Amino acid sequence: MIKEEKPIFLKVFLIVIVILMVNLGVFSYKITTDRGLTGLSIGKKFSEAYRGISPISRVFLILQWAALIILLAGVFFRDMRAKKSESAAELSGVDINQLSKDSGTDLDVLYKILKEKKKLKISSISRLFKVKEEVAMEWCKILESGSLGVIEYPSAREPIIRLIE
Repeated sequence: MIKEEKPIFLKVFLIVIVILMVNLGVFSYKITTDRGLTGLSIGKKFSEAYRGISPISRVFLILQWAALIILLAGVFFRDMRAKKSESAAELSGVDINQLSKDSGTDLDVLYKILKEKKKLKISSISRLFKVKEEVAMEWCKILESGSLGVIEYPSAREPIIRLIE
């Protein structure tokens, strides 16, 4: 069984945004415990607060932001690489020319591939048959209306068609 890599870019992006917002809040309001809560309601501009912190804190802040940006870029490229390899693995071993000779229509070929693979992404179908994604989606709707497959719409991902067994 092959472990499916799930994209985590959005989750990491949200965490990075929260960390950056907390940093902005801390450095722009200079949160300390010696003042009361009402004294924190009006703060300096961020640039004034940045100039007011010690050089070591500035270096730490810049290194922290750089590390977060590098982490975000690394996760983004990891997700892109996983998406490409997943797409290539999904269509490996499919010889459309051989299947076209045996079957009459592209829809028949698609159904044979679906029986073999059990599920396919709409984008993979469009690349395999060299058609637009709208056409591939129409083919999947035809298969769904014939109770041969079901189109699933996973959250934050592209639609897939799954074989009804």
